[in-house]
Amino acid sequence: MHSWHHKRSMLNRYHQNLNTGNHALVLTGLASQYRYAGARILEELIERTASTNICKYWINRSADGGDIMEGGKNLPVGEFPSYLISENWPDNELVSLVSDYIAWIAPSLLTLQHLSKEERNRLEGYLHVQAISVEHHWHLYPEIMDEKKLKAARVQCRLQKTGSSTS
Repeated sequence: MHSWHHKRSMLNRYHQNLNTGNHALVLTGLASQYRYAGARILEELIERTASTNICKYWINRSADGGDIMEGGKNLPVGEFPSYLISENWPDNELVSLVSDYIAWIAPSLLTLQHLSKEERNRLEGYLHVQAISVEHHWHLYPEIMDEKKLKAARVQCRLQKTGSSTS
């Protein structure tokens, strides 16, 4: 298992590449990869942030966007992140890592019922990042904002599958 120092070093290299325009990024995943390449770093970041105050609850989202925790406690609208992970982090590197993760899991997140039109538009803009996953999820999307983006990602998925089967 890698130390936090090693993971931080990987994160720094990732962002150096990003800042210099090198898009062959250290943490970029492959189209056929089911797990986000930076998942371990992200998981450790969340674990370290939560420290020893880790509490696990089932949360139900109500129609008005509010959340109800297991046991009936109401959370104010917006208290629980729409994309199921906070985008508010103390430095830009971590914000970028979380943003990249959200882009990676966008095909899955679009299955959520509670997303606003703006949130759906944002996620649909990321469908090309993990197009192979779109084919597994698109029929579960409660609403599609831009049919062209979805169709382009599905075509990309077919091309990727065809390319990997002929290699």
